[in-house]
Amino acid sequence: MTAPATARTPEFIHTAVGLGPEGLALDPARRRGYVSCPRSNEVVAFDLDGGGMLGRVDVGREPIPVIYDPTGDRIFTADARSDTVSVIDAATFALLAQVPVAEYPAGLGFDEQRRKLYCGNTAGSSVTVIDVDRLEVLDHTPAALGAGSIAIDPVQGLVYCSNFMDDTITVLDADTHEARGDIRVGAAPCKVTIDAGRRRLYVANSLVATLGVVDLDTGRVVDEYPIGGAPVGIMARPVDEVVYAADRGSGELVVIDTRDGATLARLPVGNGPGDVVWAEDTGIVYVSNAGSCSVTRVADPRASDPRRAATEATQAETTDGAACAVPWATPAVAPHPLIGKPMPAFALPDMTTGEIRTIEEWQGKKYILNFFASW
Repeated sequence: MTAPATARTPEFIHTAVGLGPEGLALDPARRRGYVSCPRSNEVVAFDLDGGGMLGRVDVGREPIPVIYDPTGDRIFTADARSDTVSVIDAATFALLAQVPVAEYPAGLGFDEQRRKLYCGNTAGSSVTVIDVDRLEVLDHTPAALGAGSIAIDPVQGLVYCSNFMDDTITVLDADTHEARGDIRVGAAPCKVTIDAGRRRLYVANSLVATLGVVDLDTGRVVDEYPIGGAPVGIMARPVDEVVYAADRGSGELVVIDTRDGATLARLPVGNGPGDVVWAEDTGIVYVSNAGSCSVTRVADPRASDPRRAATEATQAETTDGAACAVPWATPAVAPHPLIGKPMPAFALPDMTTGEIRTIEEWQGKKYILNFFASW
């Protein structure tokens, strides 16, 4: 079926990057994107226009979120298994420093006006505040278990930290770093994003597959929209009154109407999508696919009539001229050499008691391992 002439169809380009890509940040001036790759312990630079990988730099173990500071021209990533924030020079793509934080940092938020970086420490149940210019830790503020993704409201000067294991959002004062209270939301809030103009905070409740809506002025949950699957990453696009959700469960980019919660489109991207960002200058959307080891570039077809075009988009052709039998086909990735091998020995701290647990405890039994990273 061919889309009508009044609607443009989405165009997909897939760029192979490192292992398990998660966090995304954009550098429009250089036409670069940055993606963290937790399984290969690196940050990768890629061409925003679909030309492939441009470079890579080793950081700490299991980097999850990525932030780009255009004023300082630096890239920041939180290394969950190293308990550090790595700092990268964007001009040279060299590692500049690693700032110690608390246990298992899995989320970052950047306040460009105050020149502060907020780091959500998942196992440390806290938020670390860093001066991005001096690279100094300013404060450690208690949050709750599973502290991760962070969003900043520039209007009221408040910081919102999602607590994945506690089903709450901790609210902090951006100037004093003091806690202002908690907002109870849906199960497993994995990502938060803000639409300051509409005075809304959107929350990806991953375990109940919903998009929570919080009124920033009252601090109350005012709505909850079904998404389906397991939403992990979200990003608001106020100009079109939509929120993009990376649905890890279905492998789709979900477009949600913020006026009534209607699903406008479900666009298959790659396996295990995790983060989603959009470029203000071009309107193009980028999605990281942890299971496909790729970043998908989706040329947004909704500029003139976003809702009709989103629902009518049915097929696409990659912009490099190579036709795809399936427009969202992802690049082939060789299986990991450990697949099919005996499970290696490992030990991890229990997130509730702190006790070290080893795989030997379940030897000879049937069990399920559920690895879920939140930021």
